[in-house]
Amino acid sequence: MEQDRVYVSPRPLPGPPGPADDIWFGGTIYTIDQENRTAGALAVKGGRIAAVGGEEEVFALRGEGTRLHDLCGHTVLPGMIDTHTHAPGVLEKKMFTIFMGDAETKEEAVAAARDFIEAHPGMDRYFGFGYSNKIAGDWRGPKKEWLDEVCKDKPIVIQAMEGHSWWVNSKGFSLFGVERDTVPASGVIHHDEDGELWGTICDIQGVEIPRPRFSEEQDMVALRAYQEQMHRFGYTGMMSMSGQITPNPVAAMHELDGRGELKMRVSASLTVYPEREIGEQLDYIARKREEYRSERLDLRVAKFFGDGTTGGGTAYLSEPYSNAAPGEEAQCGYFLWEREKLAAAFLGALRRGLQIHIHSIGDESTSVALDCIGQAQREAGEGDWRTGVAHLDVTKPRDIPRLAALHCTAAVQTFWHFKEPGVWEEELLPMLGPERAERVYPLRSLFEAGIVVTNSSDEPSTVDPNPFQAIEAGVTRNLYSPEKYGVEPITDADDPKWLLGPDERVSVLEMVRSYTINAAYAMFKEDMLGSLEVGKYADFLELSQDIFHCDPLMIERTRVLRTVFDGEIVYESK
Repeated sequence: MEQDRVYVSPRPLPGPPGPADDIWFGGTIYTIDQENRTAGALAVKGGRIAAVGGEEEVFALRGEGTRLHDLCGHTVLPGMIDTHTHAPGVLEKKMFTIFMGDAETKEEAVAAARDFIEAHPGMDRYFGFGYSNKIAGDWRGPKKEWLDEVCKDKPIVIQAMEGHSWWVNSKGFSLFGVERDTVPASGVIHHDEDGELWGTICDIQGVEIPRPRFSEEQDMVALRAYQEQMHRFGYTGMMSMSGQITPNPVAAMHELDGRGELKMRVSASLTVYPEREIGEQLDYIARKREEYRSERLDLRVAKFFGDGTTGGGTAYLSEPYSNAAPGEEAQCGYFLWEREKLAAAFLGALRRGLQIHIHSIGDESTSVALDCIGQAQREAGEGDWRTGVAHLDVTKPRDIPRLAALHCTAAVQTFWHFKEPGVWEEELLPMLGPERAERVYPLRSLFEAGIVVTNSSDEPSTVDPNPFQAIEAGVTRNLYSPEKYGVEPITDADDPKWLLGPDERVSVLEMVRSYTINAAYAMFKEDMLGSLEVGKYADFLELSQDIFHCDPLMIERTRVLRTVFDGEIVYESK
């Protein structure tokens, strides 16, 4: 990589000419520009990068009031950007509902519900979040009777960690009108062998299951905590997706922005639902975009759900799931839209200047989504659409070139790109079968096709959104954080126990670009974010080690020492 040169761009800097506010020096600065050059120093003025290159040249901008920051040999990268997260992540659920994310057993999950209900006896219904099917020992998940033991006379609704399934007690089923013979428009209501309600539902439509609603003040409390967490991991930007549990708290983000407290670049979304009037929903997003738009916040994304999840049996597959019981008809899952309706909704979004972002896990879901994207783009005419397709867990090889041809970006989650303990054996293998399971989570195939690949946590599906764990997983396709999973560590990236598809490994640079300049492109902000070049925002992070030159199995041990946003240190390691 070329070093010790000042790179100049035509972007004007804010404010009058003069000395730099800050100079950072004495380390290795990876610019992640088009040539992937490195530098030894950078200068900041007015929240923008004023110079980046050799120390002698950058220090020419030093003035009487310039602050100097010695990197002491550390590494600098552009700020990380998460392109598919559900702010404020898990924090709001932890603060204001029953939280089961730490429960490893049925007993721990039930105790979490009991403790919360005893502490809040005046509530007329209870919501919660974070259970996993592993507490049940059955792919259908936990049973309603376990919650009945805690509370029989008030509804309890607990959303799964994956965001698409709910655990409900008997009172909840009764109040919400779900009976043993209820047939949803799509999705699954699980039953026992006698046809009685089991206790869980997944991605159902046609049955209204109430969701928790948080106040704007609660949203702001949680968003502040979430922003602190993201800064601690080195994030300075995100695409905040509207999820299954609540709409995106964009109003609270707007309020924080107005108070000067929003210190991330945010591309926000709202979900478009097939059962509601499409034009009204898209008009609402477009109006709110104009109302909220600022330098830091842009509500430009219309979010769609193509299908559900593999674990819930609702991801839409081209071939049936592999876990059908003897005598039971095998299912392929569900697509949540009628094709023509989805294509028309996509076209409506494009004509309003909105960006499409679709959740698609199953291979048939992605095929149908691409058909609809192509139809909408043809009818809309030429345009720079940058449609995001998220997850792509099971993908047909022939659809990868189609993603590229339609100029889609791929929002993957490499946190999941290995044989994850507790997920591989209990979920993916039985649901998909060994041949199909071995092909999940393409990565190198996406890069090689010329697709702009971005990375993301899908928090709270990934509770700990540490980007260096995701970078390591993308590079090794193998186990990280063994202590989190309660398994023995590995010392060789080729250890076969947790290794998934080593042919899909990518380089450290490709992973870093997925979190920086590629992510900025997905946000339509590559001219101002994603690389350290003159005129761009001074959003960057200082790291404890050089991830380009360490053992790949040690990347996850990287610590963020300082996170800088708009030239301001917003996080500093103690």
